[in-house]
Amino acid sequence: TNSITQEQADGLLELKSKNSSKDLSIVPGYEIHINAGKKISPYYGGEALFSISSTKDIAETQWSQEEQIQQTVTKSRQSTLGLNLLSGVDCYITEGLYLGFEFGFGISKELRGVNSTKYDNPEDSTLKDEKTKGNTTKTEWGPNYNGAFRLGWKF
Repeated sequence: TNSITQEQADGLLELKSKNSSKDLSIVPGYEIHINAGKKISPYYGGEALFSISSTKDIAETQWSQEEQIQQTVTKSRQSTLGLNLLSGVDCYITEGLYLGFEFGFGISKELRGVNSTKYDNPEDSTLKDEKTKGNTTKTEWGPNYNGAFRLGWKF
């Protein structure tokens, strides 16, 4: 959250601006481990990606000397689906405790999102609330990797 202060000839008027975002991803997968010894466990597998993200921006603007404030609320929501093939290796430090890494190749599709804008006390009376569906989708494919080491415990 951030605030903006606007100075006027007759004093100060505080205008507010808030930004927030939420992301939720579910990535179920399956690994097939290859028996290569007690200390090392290479594997291959696959995973599916289900992701939803949303943003919300609230902005205020002053539009008259009588300190009239227009509030604009903009929201957007986006979904992504994907599939990844992966391989990796777990190195056991002690019995049950491992350090590992993985990399893979996959495809993902960002679906058309939903955007909405709502005006409260608009300066221009022709401004109407609107809700639109995005007009583009995005497909990406290529290598991917877990950008960190995996630390885990085998039960």
